[in-house]
Amino acid sequence: MNENDLLTTTQAAEVIDKDKPPVRFLENLRRTGGGPVFVKLSHRFVRYRRKDIDAWVESNLRTSTSDNGDLDA
Repeated sequence: MNENDLLTTTQAAEVIDKDKPPVRFLENLRRTGGGPVFVKLSHRFVRYRRKDIDAWVESNLRTSTSDNGDLDA
């Protein structure tokens, strides 16, 4: 799979968790923000690039439950 291949929401969710793909979670993040970057080609045609899913996961790495991700803290 190429990092620029376009994935469906289900495929993107499987990249995040193969056992219990968080499809609704990704759908909610598209509405509220804070999720991975996505491509909106039409009203019903949404896709994700693998590299954007990977970048989003990397940006959410934490060292503890109290780590909010601020680099200045």
